[in-house]
Amino acid sequence: MNNMKCYAIKAKIPRNQRGYFKNFKRELTKKCLNEKISCIVEFIEGRIIIFSDRDIREILMGINGVLDISSVRIYENMGILLRDIIIMLENCDSFAIKSNKKEVEKNIGKIIAEKIGNKVNLENPDCQVRVEKRGKHYLLFE
Repeated sequence: MNNMKCYAIKAKIPRNQRGYFKNFKRELTKKCLNEKISCIVEFIEGRIIIFSDRDIREILMGINGVLDISSVRIYENMGILLRDIIIMLENCDSFAIKSNKKEVEKNIGKIIAEKIGNKVNLENPDCQVRVEKRGKHYLLFE
């Protein structure tokens, strides 16, 4: 999956999550086959993740319930995640980490500030980095 693009999907999911996910997967698989696109659909801790060999945002927007599509990178190793965030912040004097978990925001923000000396600015940062913690995975939004 190294050459595959990765997308996190925000969807309006009804109470029947399994049914929605099953239908979503079936509909996307059908569209990918019609377009001759390789795609894999996963569900990671409440987030739909798509791996594809091509940009499939246009196809995804046509699926019922899809609200937002974001390119992401997935990490299990916090050290590699931190390395990539530091690279993203090379030209920023100040930054903010935004996450679905306050603990992640605080921990990553503190480590980054200590490592590179950039200021944390939650109100008006030069750069903002979005990270989600999903089980043992981190999603870094591009």
